[in-house]
Amino acid sequence: MTLNKHTISSVSNTDAAVNDSNARFADVILNIGLDGVPQEFDNVYSIGRAIPLFETALTSVKCLNFKVIGFALVASDTEPTLVVRATHAGDLAACTNWLAEKLNQDCVAVYAPADDKGHLYGPRAAAWGEFNPEYFFQLDGTRLGGEVIEQAA
Repeated sequence: MTLNKHTISSVSNTDAAVNDSNARFADVILNIGLDGVPQEFDNVYSIGRAIPLFETALTSVKCLNFKVIGFALVASDTEPTLVVRATHAGDLAACTNWLAEKLNQDCVAVYAPADDKGHLYGPRAAAWGEFNPEYFFQLDGTRLGGEVIEQAA
């Protein structure tokens, strides 16, 4: 499996477009499968080159007020997966449910390191059962359950 990792140099909670100054910023990691992400007409550059699916997914994440700290592309056992570390203030469940629907995913897995809890959000999350750390990738390419994947040079 291959890992391509990108880190955004600086993210500040003060950058968030949140009206409530007392809003709690959640530090989260998202795993978003890329199979099924729609390649819509508006996802094409003006020169006719298609935008990579991970960019479509990452842009959707940013549009939902997730402040991206870093991201990695991982070849999981079943599909290419975008791993995003971000902060978020607001209704995490509602935003992640919308994200899963927009990206045509059964669900998006979300892990909150501070709480050591994970959840699945999306229109068909119940069909996947409970959050399973054995399948969840962290930003460094390791699985939450401990397995290390091969990293790209």
